[in-house]
Amino acid sequence: MSDVLSAFSEKRFPLEVEGADGSYISIIITELAKKSTGTVLVICPTEKEAEDIASDMAAVGQNPDIFPWWGTIPYRDLAPASATFGERSRILSQLCSGELSLLVCSE
Repeated sequence: MSDVLSAFSEKRFPLEVEGADGSYISIIITELAKKSTGTVLVICPTEKEAEDIASDMAAVGQNPDIFPWWGTIPYRDLAPASATFGERSRILSQLCSGELSLLVCSE
């Protein structure tokens, strides 16, 4: 963990953490978010993993926002739900204004 924290302090980005099992990655991210002066963006492989990490971070006292998936495949005739559109718009607005400290999303 000290390697990741020192890389973060030295601004060597992007940080890639592999092999962290269970909730350990959430503890690492929480420590990074505490040291950050801007938004910390966490990108997970799947929506399920993004929700799990956000839930783990909430359990250790962080309040991450989750950037929701559209719920549909691009170029499909199915329109995304208006609630999803509204939530994505809210998060993008807060991101642009610097109001977000921790954002979790999936690829």
